[in-house]
Amino acid sequence: VKETADAINGLLIRFGFTNFKVAISEDGKHYRIERNDGTPVNDTLSEGESSFLTFLYFYHLMNGSLETTGTTDKRVVVIDDPITSMDADVLFVVSSLVRQLEKEARDGSSKTEQLIVLTHNITFHREITYIRGGEGDKKTSYYVIRKAGGHSKIEHCVNNPVSSTYELLWTDLCRSDCSSLTAQNISRRITETFFKLVGGLEPDDIIAAMSSPDREVARSFMSWAHAGSHSPFDDETFVNSTETTDVYRRVLGLVFENAGYEKHYKEMIAKCSERANQN
Repeated sequence: VKETADAINGLLIRFGFTNFKVAISEDGKHYRIERNDGTPVNDTLSEGESSFLTFLYFYHLMNGSLETTGTTDKRVVVIDDPITSMDADVLFVVSSLVRQLEKEARDGSSKTEQLIVLTHNITFHREITYIRGGEGDKKTSYYVIRKAGGHSKIEHCVNNPVSSTYELLWTDLCRSDCSSLTAQNISRRITETFFKLVGGLEPDDIIAAMSSPDREVARSFMSWAHAGSHSPFDDETFVNSTETTDVYRRVLGLVFENAGYEKHYKEMIAKCSERANQN
């Protein structure tokens, strides 16, 4: 108990959390959380502080035991989105600790035989899956969980399926099972993301210069960007069906072509189509 409290307090200090600490109860068998003056924190910890402290305790528990006799059993450890309500600084701290757990699981230096990490956060995913020189990736598997029709489908991926939010959008658009409604929203998000990064270009101006009927198709997916603002073409002229997914891909290409970025469109389609086929 004392060793764990000392280790957690050491991490808290190193990472700048100096307004509370872990103390030991009088019987030496339990913890309590208190301010530096010794008063209990009660319910004054923020949600982010509570989440971080909980993760630190779990981090040390993985190599310890709830029993005084200890344990030598191998373990399968599951970490489910540990960075909820945490700020950016803590996210990178937790990412660093998870990476250490990954290293120990790979080289067999801990009691963790298998580590499973689940997350919705792209930044956290990127931090814990970035392979530095010498670390190797032979003992790592990647999976994507997709919900459809009230059920979850788990897909195994040969390679890391996520490198950035932007690239993930392109990968989803290139999927053979990408629905028309999904393609519409993805096309809108790709257009907004890219032209915000480039700057100085308004997607609406580019689309206005296009010819019919491609102009109406492009407007239909851009209408998602404006809550409550829908073109009449959405309901009367342009009807979503399975066949329209290819239309969205083609019209998105025309948007990039009219903006002078046709090369970028072709590169992203080629790159993500290759990745989709590999996975």
